[in-house]
Amino acid sequence: MRAAAIGCMLLVLCACAQTVYPAPAPRVLPDTVQREPATSDETTAPRINALERVCRTRLSGATAEASFAALDRVHEVLGASCEIASVGHDPLHWLVRCRSDALFASGSYTARAPDSACAELGGAKAPPLACLGAVLQTLLSREHGAALQELGVAVVGHADLQPLRARSDAHLCAALLTELGYQPPAPWSALAEDASDEERTYANNQLAFCRAASVTQTLQRGMARARELAPQSSDAGDQRVDVAVLGVGASWLASQNGGSCPSTRKRYQDEHSCPDGRRVDLLLRFTPRLLATTSSCPLSGDDTASALACLERCYDEAAIDDRSERREPAAALFAPGPPPSEALPPGFYLQQLSPAQDRHLELGRVCHTLGIDQAHCPAPRVL
Repeated sequence: MRAAAIGCMLLVLCACAQTVYPAPAPRVLPDTVQREPATSDETTAPRINALERVCRTRLSGATAEASFAALDRVHEVLGASCEIASVGHDPLHWLVRCRSDALFASGSYTARAPDSACAELGGAKAPPLACLGAVLQTLLSREHGAALQELGVAVVGHADLQPLRARSDAHLCAALLTELGYQPPAPWSALAEDASDEERTYANNQLAFCRAASVTQTLQRGMARARELAPQSSDAGDQRVDVAVLGVGASWLASQNGGSCPSTRKRYQDEHSCPDGRRVDLLLRFTPRLLATTSSCPLSGDDTASALACLERCYDEAAIDDRSERREPAAALFAPGPPPSEALPPGFYLQQLSPAQDRHLELGRVCHTLGIDQAHCPAPRVL
């Protein structure tokens, strides 16, 4: 499947293939490129030339290869505690899904996984999530790092419907909130002995956010340590890393069809407990730079006919075998502009750790990717 995914990497904006195949028989140009009268050459030819430049701009196959190699390494680092997969067969978009019981003690937000030697940190012992951060930083920093422009990270904490016990303060992660610069919409406090079920449920949602914050902190420490050991090259120095910490409470569990916990097949509305609903997800989206190929059109002339001939030649050179499946890369997790002004859904908590306040997490995209339906995540669907 990985080989097929690499072979199906398409061009950004024009769906051209990254591998040049033998040119097929001449074919009809797309409707968007029509021959126009010679009197319009001054305006038409430059537009067609621009389309050809886009066609001859390709994604580096080495970038996808490096991504898959990093995925294999992440499997080694995290072991059986987490599941890792690409999103939509895009080798630059990953979903890492970790069970809470594999990372945290019951009712705790502090990771308990034992340290182990991490090759990316010079063999030093580190928590698995810190080593994961080092793997990501290595992917950004080495020779293929210059081909990557951005990294978007969304760390998402989930909870089931089992409320925290009364008199609990397990959901209070004041030091983490301070480090993240996060101020909850209402103060968080320990549960009273006579706390209502609603108060205990919201405390459980807060615990889900604290666990996501703990994972984020460990991940960032691993990335920072890896940067110290292997500074980025000058070519990769302008890379951007956007990070968001998100708690979504029990919205994923409530989105499951049939009202049953996937692993136990029992109704979670009755038992309120579901291991699948207690986890932390990491969405990782690399944005590659566009690498222009060295090929060019051998034809000469500035007229419309020559421009059309060159564009058609590029399409033919980059043609993909009809049996191959064509897939577009997934869009970025973060979009330009400030966050929407609408209030978050009940039980949701969000804090962005972006380098500037000119991006916002696409909450609708995150919910769609994780399988949270719109009834429990009323955010615009950006697909």
